[in-house]
Parts: sequence; structure tokens; C-alpha cells
Amino acid sequence: MAKAYSGSLYPVQAGQLITVVGKVSSESERFDVELLSDNGHSYEGEDDEAQDDYDSDYGDIHFHMSVRFCCGGNEIVRNTHLKCIGWGEEEREVNMLPDNIKNPIRPGGFFKIAIYVDQCYFFISIDEKPFCTYKHRLPLFGIRKINVLRDAKILQVTQKQVQPVPWPTFDENSFIGSAPLQFNPGNVNVIAGALEGDSSGKF
Repeated sequence: MAKAYSGSLYPVQAGQLITVVGKVSSESERFDVELLSDNGHSYEGEDDEAQDDYDSDYGDIHFHMSVRFCCGGNEIVRNTHLKCIGWGEEEREVNMLPDNIKNPIRPGGFFKIAIYVDQCYFFISIDEKPFCTYKHRLPLFGIRKINVLRDAKILQVTQKQVQPVPWPTFDENSFIGSAPLQFNPGNVNVIAGALEGDSSGKF
């Protein structure tokens, strides 16, 4: 099983954006993007070659995103793999955003996968369009690596902080707001606050 890219990550925390840009082989059957630990356990792969590759440097796989084109599947499967349990329950259509197709990536084409890290979820977009969410099944602090496997050529992998570190959050005595660009489809507004006053009140 070919490894298209393997790299270390800075400590992963909420407010970060991890992006993978590449091109799919025109003969590709699938490629996988994975966020994983470095605790070194092996797992039961699909074949001997896969087993050898995973034995070499893999750990718990926090987020496994398998982009599949073969056997009439043409879908993106998400999952997690734990040392003592094995693979969890696959997500194929669950948690996809409305009206999305199962796999917008095409063999022979370029792609950009962006994974926004929230407190409880990964928010995944493909080619700048929101695709799905994936709830964390393991603590974020365990993620140490990113691997891309199989039939894809990777052009760029980035990890950056795009939102302030959640805690401490803000000065409770002030409010700052800005809209630097005109709102367009795909923009997201995030409002954070602390509730005060009567417990039966509204805001």
C-alpha cells in the first residue's frame, strides 16, 4: 500500500484547520487521509501489504477518511480505529450535509480537503464546499501525525490556527465584532457568549 504523504502535526486543538491538496490518479481505486497517534499499535489490515505498512508506524487512527472510486462504491467512508477494539462504525451517509453527493472527488482531478477542528467535531469541506461532520471518538491531544495512503499525489499539507485558542476565551467586559468581507455562500458566523441573568430568561 503506497504512502503518498506522511508527516508530523503540531498539537491538534480546537480552532485549527488542516488542509490536504492533491491530485488523484486517473486509475485510482481509492485514497485515504488519516489523523493518527504515534502509540505504535498495529491493526488488522485488508491484506498483508497493508498490515506491514500499518505495523511500521501507525497508532490509534482518530479520523480515517477513505475516498473510494472502485467497485461501484464511489463514496467517502469515515471511521476510527482503536488498538483494543478495532474499527468502529462506519459513516457513509450519516452526518453529511444536505444535498451533497457521496463523493465529489473524481479520478484524474485535483482536490482540496479541509478539516476544521472544533471542540467536539471535525467539520470537513471538499473543494471549498462543506461536506460532512465527524464527532471526535478520541481526545484531540492524542493526534500526532497525518498520513495519506494509496493513489493520490499530494501537493500541499498545512496546519494552522484559524480561531483563537478556546480557553481563556475573551474579556467579559468588552465586545468586538467585524465583517471584513461581504457575506457570501459558504461563510460561517460564530457567536460565543456567557449567559447571565434570570435562568428562565431569553437571548
